[in-house]
Amino acid sequence: MTGSVNIQVMSAPLLYTVTGGGAYCATQVAGTAIELSGSETGVSYEVYLNGSVLPGTSVTGTGSPMLLGNFVQPGTYTVIGTRLSTGCNYPMNGSVIISVLAASNWYADSDNDGFGDLATRIASCSQPTGFVSDSSDCNDNNAATYPGATEICGNGIDDDCDGQIDENCPTNITVR
Repeated sequence: MTGSVNIQVMSAPLLYTVTGGGAYCATQVAGTAIELSGSETGVSYEVYLNGSVLPGTSVTGTGSPMLLGNFVQPGTYTVIGTRLSTGCNYPMNGSVIISVLAASNWYADSDNDGFGDLATRIASCSQPTGFVSDSSDCNDNNAATYPGATEICGNGIDDDCDGQIDENCPTNITVR
């Protein structure tokens, strides 16, 4: 048997590293960036989340490192490059994980007694200056008034935030 066979080698995209990811606060709308350490012109790069392609994430290479976008969904992200002239594809090096940190409620502590005002709340993943996690202050304008404070008899104030004024105080009765 005689004859010849033509074999054409189609090159795969060059290998670049997926970078970025990490954790971001749930109150952060922008999410976190995923990048590629380099790219080739004539190659399309597509982002995958937990093994499934994310629609609308195809980006054509520029010949330089590139931002693939900011992403908000938690999970493992990978990237596959496809040479546009041949359809030959190849997974890029590595993956990144994105996780979302839960935000906590923080309450303004205007009088710096360690107890905050329920009416003045913000959500954040880290404690902001001037805010505390306890919202049980009944008078955030008076540092001597807070849950557990000693009740001062005769001042007409609910010093210990229990809803009662001058409780357990001796009653003076004048007999004539």
